[in-house]
Amino acid sequence: MRSIAAVAITAFACGAVAAGAGTAHADTSGACLVINNRAADYFDSIYIEPVNVADVKWKAFPWQAVLIQLRGKPLTTPSGSFTVTVESDVPVHKAWSYQPDRNRSLGCNGSWVVTLTE
Repeated sequence: MRSIAAVAITAFACGAVAAGAGTAHADTSGACLVINNRAADYFDSIYIEPVNVADVKWKAFPWQAVLIQLRGKPLTTPSGSFTVTVESDVPVHKAWSYQPDRNRSLGCNGSWVVTLTE
């Protein structure tokens, strides 16, 4: 069965369940998002909210940290928060940290870093 790590407990028609993992929130808008994959697995179905593009998903290669971009620009949040959902065949744990100086040279008001582990 494929497990889904998300923000709220939600049941889906396919029978998968989303496990609560938390939402990142900063008091400032314009924060960017970095996915830091510290797992040995490659994740190819990562969904990020808020994104105003239907059916967009991102990938995370093992042992890499990536600044999430959309149309060649860092993805920022107007509200200061992100929700990240990872579909995986193994349980995925997420730890959030806000780094106020990360990626400022790229126009980010700091960056949320979500670290994925198994």
